[in-house]
Amino acid sequence: MRLNKIKIKKFILPYLSEAKRGKCLSEDKRAEIIMAIFHRLKTGCQWRGLPIERYFKENYSRVGGPI
Repeated sequence: MRLNKIKIKKFILPYLSEAKRGKCLSEDKRAEIIMAIFHRLKTGCQWRGLPIERYFKENYSRVGGPI
């Protein structure tokens, strides 16, 4: 079974709690994070080796948040 954003939103996100402090993320952004984590688990690559452009719509720097 291949995971995509629709399946993540339907089967995984309902079981995750919302942030109590800080910035609340949209379902799309949370799904992007889940996809990146699963890629990391599947390939065993280092965190810095994640193909950020593949999983995130916004441009993120390697150190901080959105550019």
